[in-house]
Amino acid sequence: MSLEQNEMIWYSEIKKGDADQYE
Repeated sequence: MSLEQNEMIWYSEIKKGDADQYE
């Protein structure tokens, strides 16, 4: 898996409900 794909995965997970912690 490329780094870009991995970043999109964790970004999607964050947007599911943990966005506040990473802003």
